Amino acid sequence: MSIQPGEQVEITVPTVHRNGTDGEALRRGYCEAMATLRSAIEAATMVYPNGRDYYVQGPGAIRRAMKEHEARLGRLQSVLEEWQHLAKGVYSQMNGKENGHE
Repeated sequence: MSIQPGEQVEITVPTVHRNGTDGEALRRGYCEAMATLRSAIEAATMVYPNGRDYYVQGPGAIRRAMKEHEARLGRLQSVLEEWQHLAKGVYSQMNGKENGHE
């Protein structure tokens, strides 16, 4: 499945209950995934295309490279937003005992 940046996607949040994975373990795992994605986004931002690296390929190369780079950053951001949604869903269940589950 390919999700485009900004596209609304139905994310299935796990139900926190006594027979499943501990809510705190889920939350912690999601937070680790989010931290890793934020680091990836930061690292990718540091290698934004530079015109000096593309001018020998012709006048349109830098524009293509910039567009491709921004698309990659957008995909990383979309994945980060999905993990945020999961973390928020689990957190709300842990704090609100949502849907009567314990």
